[in-house]
Formats: sequence, C-alpha cells, structure tokens
Amino acid sequence: MILAAVPAALSALDAGARGGPAKDVVAVNHAPRPAATRKTDDFENTPPPSSSVHALFDLDRPEAGPFPADRFTVADRSHNTGRRLNLPYPNCAVRVSDCEDLDVINTLDGFGLQTRLSIPFDGPIDLATVTDETVFVISLSSTRPGGEPGGKVIGINQVVWDPGTLTLHAEVNVLLDQHRRYALIVTSGVRDLNGAPVEASKTFRQFRRELNSSWERDRDLKRYRKALLDALKAARTLGIRKRDVVTASVFTTQSITSVMERIRDQIKARTPEPADFLLGQAGERRVQPK
Repeated sequence: MILAAVPAALSALDAGARGGPAKDVVAVNHAPRPAATRKTDDFENTPPPSSSVHALFDLDRPEAGPFPADRFTVADRSHNTGRRLNLPYPNCAVRVSDCEDLDVINTLDGFGLQTRLSIPFDGPIDLATVTDETVFVISLSSTRPGGEPGGKVIGINQVVWDPGTLTLHAEVNVLLDQHRRYALIVTSGVRDLNGAPVEASKTFRQFRRELNSSWERDRDLKRYRKALLDALKAARTLGIRKRDVVTASVFTTQSITSVMERIRDQIKARTPEPADFLLGQAGERRVQPK
C-alpha cells in the first residue's frame, strides 16, 4: 500500500556495523513453500534476461520499484526542497479515505526522515544476505545552502520480507537530515534462494544507459535520471562498482522545521513594546514586595 511508505504526518556506518546482518529481520505471512516467482514483464513489459531473481524498477508505480523515489515528486519552487510529493491516486470512487490522505501527503516537500524503504523483486530472496553492505542509503547534497556535504553511508534495520508481494521493507539506522537528497542502493550481494546474485532488470539497465523516445519527452523523468546517475557516481567514489548495483532510487527528505522557522522569522521581524509594569488596579506601577 502506497501510504504505508509515507509517515502519517510525514553517519557513516560504525566499522563494526558494516557487513553484519540487518537487525530485526522477520518475514510476514511466511508460507512453508517459497512464494511463486513473478515475471519481470508483469511490471516492466520486458522479458527477464535470465532465470535469476531481479530487483524491479518501475517508473510509473511506487509499489513496483525502489521506494521512496523523487520520480514521484514534481518541481515546486515555493518549497524549501524545490520539490513536492506527487504520489499517484488509486480509484477514488472506491478508496475515498486513501485519496483524502493523499491530498494532504501530496502537499509535502519531501519524504519522511524515517520513511520505510521498499524494494520489490520478481522472486524470493535469501534474507540472510540482506545486510548493511548489500542494502543501504547514501547521503547526497542538501537542498538548502550551507548544508553539510554528503557521502555518509547509512545502514538498515527492522527488515521485513512480504512473500505475498515479494517486497523487502526496511528502515534506516538513523533519523535522516531534513531537506536533503539520499540514494537508496541495492547491490548484487543480495542473493536468491539458490545462492545466485540478484540481477538488475532490463528497465534499470536501459535507464542507466540512455533515454528512449518516450522518456525523452518527460522533463521530470530526464531530471530524475540525471539525479540517479549522479547518485551512482557518488556510490562509485565510495568503492561501489557500477555493475554491482542492481537497483537504486534518489529521494528528498521533507522540511520538518519550516513552520518553526517562519514563526522565528516573524518574531525577529517585530519589535515588542517596552515593559512598563503598570499592572495596578488604577493603572499604577505594580511592584511586588520582597
């Protein structure tokens, strides 16, 4: 469900933490037999390049690709981040309350500071291979001037595998900075149940290589592709090889102190009247006895 990935209101890793299994790994609705493999073309209209499991990468539906993602935002100069959420709506005639929630959520300028990460696959994976080295988040640039530079790698915890949708969910180890861009990176260190590395989908590989004619006409998509390529370049500076990344997304966190900042600015812009202590019943100066 889309709303589960967005809050209702909306550090580099320690040396000892990297490489260890992600914390609190659980499976929900786990069946005795592995969940049935979904074909990649169910989501991307492309045949799977091999028999291995693939990390899905859909540019039209949040639930069929790595999420959160700025693909589901639009430009908005009135916001601190320059972005505004634009999550797609379900059938509002049927899911009225969901659409009402989205009306509010889609006014925000980014995703929550601890938004749940979701990565769908077309087959079951080995949860033991989901670690801080195979699935993680990299901090990128701030959307506000004067912010700290990016480059921090942040691990994950509270990992949940949903066999019904073949989706991996997780949270980041720390509260993210506000109005900053981040990259969600998934590597081939994640394995399927046969021990084979998870592979990138054809759509993800093509998106990294070039824009097709339909993508070329979408200005927001072109902007998102550039942001994703910049994120992959940042990952390479941290020693993550391009061929090892099987899916990725770029997302922007929302501003959480904007209201307080506006109140502060309004207070600073005004000069309060001097205190006169004329609090007596007849308007005289009132002095409390010692």
